[in-house]
Amino acid sequence: MSCKRTFGHGLQKKRSIASASRNYLIGALAFLCSSSASVARAGDEMGVDEVSLKNGGTIRGTIVTVEPGSKVVITESGSKEPRTLAWAEVADVEKGKYEKKADNDAVEPGEAGPGYEAPIPEEEPAPSGPGVVRVHIESEEPVTLYERGATTVFGVGRYVAAVTQVRAVCESPCDKVIDGSRGQQFFIGGTDIPESSTFKLRDRTGDTNVDVSPGNRGQRTAGVWMTIIGATGVAAGAATLPLGFADLGSGEDDTLKIAGGVSLGAGAALLASGIAVFVTGRTAVELDTPPKRKADESASSAEHFAIDERPAEVRPRYWRGEF
Repeated sequence: MSCKRTFGHGLQKKRSIASASRNYLIGALAFLCSSSASVARAGDEMGVDEVSLKNGGTIRGTIVTVEPGSKVVITESGSKEPRTLAWAEVADVEKGKYEKKADNDAVEPGEAGPGYEAPIPEEEPAPSGPGVVRVHIESEEPVTLYERGATTVFGVGRYVAAVTQVRAVCESPCDKVIDGSRGQQFFIGGTDIPESSTFKLRDRTGDTNVDVSPGNRGQRTAGVWMTIIGATGVAAGAATLPLGFADLGSGEDDTLKIAGGVSLGAGAALLASGIAVFVTGRTAVELDTPPKRKADESASSAEHFAIDERPAEVRPRYWRGEF
């Protein structure tokens, strides 16, 4: 019976100690919270301004009035009545010295730049099949690759006209995959650059380089006029020269013969020069395929030449008549 009483008394004592400890912790936490709130409240009540005096002292509170050269009125911390200080006693006035400042170091997300507005460009598909090639244009001047479409013929009264549809495909250096598997015609053109002759991509695969030697539209125009004037001179000389030879037997001067010969010779020279100027002013185009890489060449060579993996024949080191 005494053992039970002793055990019960000890258990009750432990419960009392635990309860007291718990109450102590709760009280300590409450004290800390109230102290923090009191400190924060006290900091707000003390004011955010400060006046430094020439004697080395400072007064913290809320500044009411500042009159340079006259006085400073401040309500001190813990006082309801404002205090007036003569300007001769004041060394410095700092308004909002103890005011809580916002954290300006925080990084805020900015607006999206212009790069986010445009969609991500899609990757060019790889060339596949005959006529579907990636075209690269090599040219010293900016040029454009055009596709020539269908030609429509229509007539109005006694006149007939034909209109050919043309579509711009890409500008140099292009580097785009173009589908020419239908056998459509392409040509090169540009500003002040005459059109090239047409070509097709139907029989090509993979990458194709288009080497362009740009012509000159002004040179072509000059060649046309030189050709016309030269042909006119040749025609005039050819018509005048026989008349000069016909009048030669009548004893008259040979003016017509000389004029016809000069016109014929000058016209022929001008005609030949005009044709040369016109031809050299054209836009030349050459299609070629990039050379294969060494790895591709090695692979193709291995396909044509099989490697003999049989062991080499071992011959005896002596000759037959040795023994």
